[in-house]
Amino acid sequence: MNHDFDETFGESLENSFNWFNHSMTLTRLTPFFQFSEDSLIIYSRDLLDIIRRTRLPGFTVIEKCLWKLVAPYEGLGSCIWMHFLFAGDQTPEKSIIYTCLLVSLGEKKEGWREYPLLISRIPGELLQIVLNYLTSRFDSWGMPFQLKSMTLIDLLEMYVKSVEPGTEDAYQSMELMFLTKSIKGLRRIIVGVKGQDMLIWRERELGFFEGLKKYLFEQTTIDFNQLELCRIGCAGFIISSEGKLKMLKPIQLQIIRAILRMETKKNMEITS
Repeated sequence: MNHDFDETFGESLENSFNWFNHSMTLTRLTPFFQFSEDSLIIYSRDLLDIIRRTRLPGFTVIEKCLWKLVAPYEGLGSCIWMHFLFAGDQTPEKSIIYTCLLVSLGEKKEGWREYPLLISRIPGELLQIVLNYLTSRFDSWGMPFQLKSMTLIDLLEMYVKSVEPGTEDAYQSMELMFLTKSIKGLRRIIVGVKGQDMLIWRERELGFFEGLKKYLFEQTTIDFNQLELCRIGCAGFIISSEGKLKMLKPIQLQIIRAILRMETKKNMEITS
């Protein structure tokens, strides 16, 4: 990840989110207390000092820690880039950059600031330091962003509806993984779907996913309504219920917005 630190990450989220074909970790965060976007320089200095004192094994010397505000854009609130610049290992003039993104949806609340999603592409040891700082400094809780099966189904349907006939994506196969807790001796089922079959089921009355489940029941007698979708691999992205995401197409904003909206809606339904 050798980049020019100043040019790679601008103020446009759409242009800056250049993480395609790399695995990212999603972390859920509870609201921050006494957080101010005017104090990002202070937060970055504090975190930089902590990382330097920790002396992570296997890491070179950290040179910079920068928190950069991204203006609200297309349904998202203001977001914050967190960049960590380490000295190059083999080539000193080539620095190594690790990056996190704090994502916001809603408006500010008095005394609190909501950043429900942290998207990170950094080693686990560094991520743990970042989470420890955020949770202790802002009285927050951090936990893996475990996606519900219904959220994955909604993401799958959203992607299938977006595929145009005759395009490259229409010929790409997809892979779906289901958890099989109710079937003794069988932990998971992996289903491959050809692109042309995806389009055929999409146009039928039941829709893609319901049509797929009906077909699988006819072929296997397994009731897929009793199983949980836990992983999607398609031409646009790869995502799992454990909160792992890999973008394969420049549709990151749609995916981020959809995840947050769906999870927020489902949490409200559970608590109501």
